[in-house]
Amino acid sequence: GEHNELMCHGCGWTKQRLREQYHIVCGAWPAEDATSSSSPYVMPSRAVSEASRVFADCMRDVAIQIVSAITPEAVEQLPPLESDASVLDAFHYFNDSSKSANLTNMGAHTDPGLLTMTSTSFVAGLEVQDASTGAWIPVEALCSPMFDVVVFAADVLGSYGVPVCAHRVTMPTPGKESGERVSVVYELRVS
Repeated sequence: GEHNELMCHGCGWTKQRLREQYHIVCGAWPAEDATSSSSPYVMPSRAVSEASRVFADCMRDVAIQIVSAITPEAVEQLPPLESDASVLDAFHYFNDSSKSANLTNMGAHTDPGLLTMTSTSFVAGLEVQDASTGAWIPVEALCSPMFDVVVFAADVLGSYGVPVCAHRVTMPTPGKESGERVSVVYELRVS
């Protein structure tokens, strides 16, 4: 199938100083064999491609249900499935404190879409900011790893009066036994 080059920009695997990431734009998913070199981004295998797509479709359904319960009119902004700008990311954080002066894997930010959902990791690091006090809450440390899902409002949902959730990913304190961190994130986006 044909792909919008803009949508595919940045898709695939990247390795940076603090992490590696596999980034997929859901509406740009290849219709052909995702392991072929003609694909805008090559998946490790057909099985990984199919499992990722099923997971992303499930996350989209759940995210739409959540947004519908909060503000149904926001769902009307969503494009058709073939133009879906939502993303599925798999992050692998190295947790190498020698490469970050402030023990942060990803700095504080908000997400551009409607809603973000992330699986909790065995190595906690996700923190959300309390909008009323400005304090950072290690929300993931309060969850069951790989069982709980953290859901937060993103920028577009904020335009409907829902408080947007600033968040960041920190490293464990040096010397604390932790290991590397893996996280899977789905962002429901309108564009």
